Amino acid sequence: MSSKTPSNTLIIRSEISPPILFSFLLFVFIVPFENIAVLSHTSLAKMLGYLFIFTTILQFKRCYQLPHRIVWCFVIWVIVYFISGIIHDPIYLGIINPYYYSLVFLRSSQYVQSIVLFWLCVNIMKDEVAIIGAWICIALSGVTLALLSKIDSSTITANSEITSARITSMGLDHNAYACYLVIGLVALIGLAYGKVIKSNGAKVILYVFAGLILHSIAQTGSRTGTLALFAGILPFMIMRVSAIGAWRNRVIAFLLFILISFVYLNVDVARKRWEETIFEGSTAKRTEIFAIAWQTFLDHPILGVGPQNNLYYIGMALYGMESYINTHNLYLWILTEVGLVGAIPFFLALLMCVQAAFRARHGPQGLVPLSLLSSILALNITLTWHTRKLFWLVLAYVIASGYSKKIEKKEYKAPSLLT
Repeated sequence: MSSKTPSNTLIIRSEISPPILFSFLLFVFIVPFENIAVLSHTSLAKMLGYLFIFTTILQFKRCYQLPHRIVWCFVIWVIVYFISGIIHDPIYLGIINPYYYSLVFLRSSQYVQSIVLFWLCVNIMKDEVAIIGAWICIALSGVTLALLSKIDSSTITANSEITSARITSMGLDHNAYACYLVIGLVALIGLAYGKVIKSNGAKVILYVFAGLILHSIAQTGSRTGTLALFAGILPFMIMRVSAIGAWRNRVIAFLLFILISFVYLNVDVARKRWEETIFEGSTAKRTEIFAIAWQTFLDHPILGVGPQNNLYYIGMALYGMESYINTHNLYLWILTEVGLVGAIPFFLALLMCVQAAFRARHGPQGLVPLSLLSSILALNITLTWHTRKLFWLVLAYVIASGYSKKIEKKEYKAPSLLT
């Protein structure tokens, strides 16, 4: 009895040096644990990031290839940010901040580091082993974070009307913790049902730990996390990139119903927060903040009001002199900070990511790039994650997925949630 190798089985070997690959994957895994400090105030994620960058000299030409055009969009954005910061001294708002220009230089350098990291990650993940390994590490980090939450957890009571406390872990705020879990869960779903790996072990991990992760997300009471989760699952439900039976959509709808029921009926803090939003219109002042931020952009549409000044504008409008309030929306943050001149290249870069994710759905990564990107874009509706490493890592993964080896559609099927 002869055994045949499936026609869509792809054997891949890494062209990346082992030290580079190991340090890269270790860095990807540790990113969600950003608050673990090793030396003084230096986080473990930052140290491993520097280690990864240091190892790239072993394959300099491979790691520092000509950057994708999206990199230049981000570079233009940072240049506009720096210029806007130089010309917008907060003293014209009546605020004296002797460290303002130092903060502008510091944040500019951080953005430059993020762009360099993005550039390197794209080049590394052009390698099939590296991109699949990064996908696995993102999923496993979500599982690990959920497990550790049962060992080390802390509570946050954000509203006296909510009797049940909101749970978080690893020193993260509840929204960040929930969103890290969401990204890990979405990656795990893709890992379990992606044709590129065909891993029964990943399916077992998904079945065993999905309930734990969902429960941890619900305990945070994060509405942003819940929306990001739905956004990440949505592509698996509505995108038809291969011959998919009607039963798949029916099962997904059923799973979503179970998820909603679980969140509403079994976790008090999640149910009460959504009840406040739906029936009382409570948005934790998000609607007021969004309105002020939008008006700030309309009043200063060209170069915005400058770094940090946008946050002072919102805070002063809500609470008075020298108050400092986050925009709670990445897109409004960019518009108010650097105006259209800086926002256009930044949003153009995000549009390139969307284009790459749609193009990648017929390749080895299937729907996973689109799902992860959907979650990232959704969570930034009420958060500002452009300062977090995972934001840049996911964007790099999406762009790199478009560089996957040219595989004919008949040879390779995109992943579906149920097969």
